[in-house]
Amino acid sequence: MANIHDKLFQLLYKVAYRLSLCVWYIFKPSSYGVYISVWHDGKILVIKNSYKTEYTFPSGGIKRGESEKDAAARELLEEVNIQTRPDQLLFVGRFRGNHEFKKDTVTFFEMVCTAPPKIKVDDREVVTAEFLTPTAALGLDLSPFVRAYLREREGQPP
Repeated sequence: MANIHDKLFQLLYKVAYRLSLCVWYIFKPSSYGVYISVWHDGKILVIKNSYKTEYTFPSGGIKRGESEKDAAARELLEEVNIQTRPDQLLFVGRFRGNHEFKKDTVTFFEMVCTAPPKIKVDDREVVTAEFLTPTAALGLDLSPFVRAYLREREGQPP
């Protein structure tokens, strides 16, 4: 449960995100990021960021000098406290699109857990994390890249 400090951080994330949208609208930057689908027992880990309306997977940008797999492992740790080695992540594919006024190139990785991972969210950037069936996840308001990935994986048209 979020305390007053967490709520303040959530507000700061929302303001920063909206300011970023304004900048992206003007400059239309290119961005490169990673998404990580974490599977356990046929279910997929879905998270909700405090500053967005859509659900998504653990994801984020690639830092300068960082490999895609290193970025994916870092984002898993930062967002849901799952520690993994980059070599445990399986490359799935790349999606390109225009989302949030950016020219995005995102790389998807999968991680299959034999035991349920101990998920911990910070109640600041990430406020919810849960494992859902792909069908249940597709019933949510998902980020376009996550929806495309799940639909493709489920054999559905985009």
